[in-house]
Amino acid sequence: MTLANARRRALLKRGLACSLALGVRTPGAAGNPRTPFTLGVASGYPVPDGFSLWTRLAPEPLARDGGMPAAPVDVHWEVSGTPDFSQRRARK
Repeated sequence: MTLANARRRALLKRGLACSLALGVRTPGAAGNPRTPFTLGVASGYPVPDGFSLWTRLAPEPLARDGGMPAAPVDVHWEVSGTPDFSQRRARK
């Protein structure tokens, strides 16, 4: 395996760990059926200085509008280098 492939693989693993941690840390997701993150969170497009996170806010994914209001919704997020969020890397 080349050094570039090793770095890419490490970045993909970190991105996956961060996206999984982000999904687990969604407030109220476990006990709230109206959470907007019913479809989860995904990551991809890794580059040396970051990666993309995306989701679709849909508390009712089969409804035409996903169960979301017709108004903008603030979304807060955090990315960490560790599953327990002891090393936060970014947040909004």
